[in-house]
Amino acid sequence: MAYTYGAEIPYRADFYSTGLPSSLMGKPSKSLVQRATYYDKLNSHTIRQTIEYQYQTDAIGLVTRRIFNIYTQPGNSLLLTDTTAYTYYNR
Repeated sequence: MAYTYGAEIPYRADFYSTGLPSSLMGKPSKSLVQRATYYDKLNSHTIRQTIEYQYQTDAIGLVTRRIFNIYTQPGNSLLLTDTTAYTYYNR
Protein backbone atom coordinates (compact mmCIF):
# COMPACT_ATOMS: atom_id res chain seq x y z
CA MET A 1 0.00 0.00 0.00
CA ALA A 2 1.26 3.48 -0.79
CA TYR A 3 -0.17 6.85 0.25
CA THR A 4 -0.07 10.21 -1.51
CA TYR A 5 -0.63 13.28 0.62
CA GLY A 6 -2.20 16.59 -0.35
CA ALA A 7 -1.29 20.12 0.63
CA GLU A 8 -0.98 20.90 4.28
CA ILE A 9 -4.02 22.28 6.04
CA PRO A 10 -4.06 23.93 9.46
CA TYR A 11 -3.25 21.56 12.31
CA ARG A 12 -6.65 22.29 13.89
CA ALA A 13 -8.16 20.22 11.07
CA ASP A 14 -6.75 17.07 12.66
CA PHE A 15 -8.69 14.36 10.85
CA TYR A 16 -9.54 10.85 11.92
CA SER A 17 -10.32 8.10 9.43
CA THR A 18 -11.36 4.64 10.58
CA GLY A 19 -10.63 5.71 14.14
CA LEU A 20 -6.92 6.35 13.57
CA PRO A 21 -5.26 9.73 13.18
CA SER A 22 -3.68 10.13 9.77
CA SER A 23 -0.36 10.75 11.54
CA LEU A 24 -0.19 6.96 12.02
CA MET A 25 0.13 6.64 8.24
CA GLY A 26 3.54 8.28 8.16
CA LYS A 27 2.79 12.02 7.98
CA PRO A 28 1.70 14.64 10.48
CA SER A 29 -2.07 14.84 10.79
CA LYS A 30 -2.04 18.22 9.04
CA SER A 31 -1.33 16.46 5.72
CA LEU A 32 -4.43 14.53 4.72
CA VAL A 33 -4.33 11.41 2.59
CA GLN A 34 -5.15 12.28 -1.01
CA ARG A 35 -4.74 8.84 -2.59
CA ALA A 36 -4.18 5.28 -1.41
CA THR A 37 -2.83 2.70 -3.85
CA TYR A 38 -3.12 -1.03 -3.14
CA TYR A 39 -0.77 -3.48 -4.83
CA ASP A 40 -1.18 -7.20 -5.49
CA LYS A 41 1.97 -8.79 -4.03
CA LEU A 42 1.19 -12.15 -5.63
CA ASN A 43 0.90 -10.73 -9.15
CA SER A 44 4.12 -8.81 -9.83
CA HIS A 45 3.04 -5.97 -7.55
CA THR A 46 0.45 -4.70 -10.04
CA ILE A 47 -2.00 -2.06 -8.84
CA ARG A 48 -5.32 -3.67 -7.92
CA GLN A 49 -7.22 -0.76 -6.36
CA THR A 50 -6.92 2.97 -5.73
CA ILE A 51 -8.88 5.23 -3.41
CA GLU A 52 -8.96 8.97 -4.06
CA TYR A 53 -9.97 11.37 -1.30
CA GLN A 54 -11.27 14.95 -1.42
CA TYR A 55 -11.94 17.17 1.56
CA GLN A 56 -14.04 20.24 2.21
CA THR A 57 -13.24 22.53 5.11
CA ASP A 58 -15.07 25.32 6.86
CA ALA A 59 -13.87 28.90 7.38
CA ILE A 60 -11.51 27.94 10.24
CA GLY A 61 -10.05 24.87 8.54
CA LEU A 62 -12.05 22.03 10.10
CA VAL A 63 -12.81 19.15 7.74
CA THR A 64 -16.57 19.16 7.15
CA ARG A 65 -16.77 16.57 4.36
CA ARG A 66 -14.67 13.70 3.13
CA ILE A 67 -15.46 12.32 -0.31
CA PHE A 68 -13.81 9.18 -1.57
CA ASN A 69 -13.93 7.18 -4.77
CA ILE A 70 -12.71 3.58 -5.00
CA TYR A 71 -11.43 2.41 -8.38
CA THR A 72 -10.56 -1.14 -9.42
CA GLN A 73 -7.56 -1.74 -11.65
CA PRO A 74 -6.77 -2.28 -14.41
CA GLY A 75 -9.17 -0.01 -16.22
CA ASN A 76 -9.74 2.55 -13.46
CA SER A 77 -13.40 1.45 -13.08
CA LEU A 78 -15.37 3.26 -10.39
CA LEU A 79 -16.47 0.71 -7.80
CA LEU A 80 -17.82 2.90 -4.99
CA THR A 81 -18.18 6.54 -4.03
CA ASP A 82 -19.11 7.87 -0.61
CA THR A 83 -19.39 11.18 1.23
CA THR A 84 -19.06 11.56 4.99
CA ALA A 85 -20.14 14.79 6.68
CA TYR A 86 -18.61 15.91 10.00
CA THR A 87 -20.14 18.21 12.59
CA TYR A 88 -18.17 19.78 15.44
CA TYR A 89 -19.45 20.88 18.80
CA ASN A 90 -17.69 23.32 21.12
CA ARG A 91 -17.15 22.07 24.63
